Amino acid sequence: MKFSNILSLLFVGYEAVHAYSDCKNCRVVTVEDGVSWGVENNDWCVSKFKSSICNKNDSKNQCFSYPDYPCCSGCDAIYEDDDGKWGVENNDWCGIKDSCFKSSNDAGIADDYYDESKY
Repeated sequence: MKFSNILSLLFVGYEAVHAYSDCKNCRVVTVEDGVSWGVENNDWCVSKFKSSICNKNDSKNQCFSYPDYPCCSGCDAIYEDDDGKWGVENNDWCGIKDSCFKSSNDAGIADDYYDESKY
């Protein structure tokens, strides 16, 4: 009896996942209960890829707001909330990319600018 219950649960889980189409690209948005999910044509799809390794150079998902809202192409924020910083492009909200906030030593000030022994 227990064996048939387990098989029934597995079948129900399998059918729930297969109610969605398979993703054609490798963009993994989230992994939930061992299932990798992507988004195509504004709808969820099941990805055959188990990690987001193929995502690291994809400009479409380099921000907090993806997939609900696209990532901004620029870094101009006009609003900030608990989720992150927001911009507007094409009359729609977009999330500011993570790369807009990375610090750099190449900010126009020489590395030894504050070295008093040089003056």
